[in-house]
Amino acid sequence: MIIPGLLLIFLSTLSAQAQYKFMFLNSNPDKVVLPDSIVERHQQYHMKNMEKLASEGFLLVAGPFYDGGGIFIFDPSKGDLYENLKADSAIINNRFLLDIYDYEPIVGGVCAPGENYDMVTYQFVRLFPFSGSRVLQIPSISKEELDQLSKELKLVTYARFSDGGGEVLIYDQEERSDLIGRLRSVTDKAYRAEEKKLYIASGSFCEN
Repeated sequence: MIIPGLLLIFLSTLSAQAQYKFMFLNSNPDKVVLPDSIVERHQQYHMKNMEKLASEGFLLVAGPFYDGGGIFIFDPSKGDLYENLKADSAIINNRFLLDIYDYEPIVGGVCAPGENYDMVTYQFVRLFPFSGSRVLQIPSISKEELDQLSKELKLVTYARFSDGGGEVLIYDQEERSDLIGRLRSVTDKAYRAEEKKLYIASGSFCEN
């Protein structure tokens, strides 16, 4: 369980120089069962806080996964991450468990979608390094494989996380591609691939 004091200690370990912070909001399996009216109230405050942070230019990208949880991408130069998160009712009341990393796009970027946008569904692949790959900082995708993925998939973004957090690949395709399971790092068990569907504003990764 993440509580505000522990959250502050955790956030203080992140690099202050990173251009972007990427946060996974993971559904908390141990969250307290609350009446629907209170859950709805937390969600309303959560959405209002997101709107506020977006209007301030702090929250650049946000979207839910189809199976629960979601992602935020922040511009840390626009505000204090801890102060902004502790204003979020859903986070402070432990509806989510958080993973936060420095975020480095390699293909694509981070673009706030603005006021007028369409929502789209993307395939979101999280590549988790096993211990040896984490220590040696071995990338999950070679240049040749990235070229192949760019040709055969509608690649939206490919990026790395700090501190052994692995990598992420997002592509625009209705069904999952078997190319992911055939990546050398996955077949060699240097990385583990986990794939979900992400619902997000088109253009969030500068793909338009």
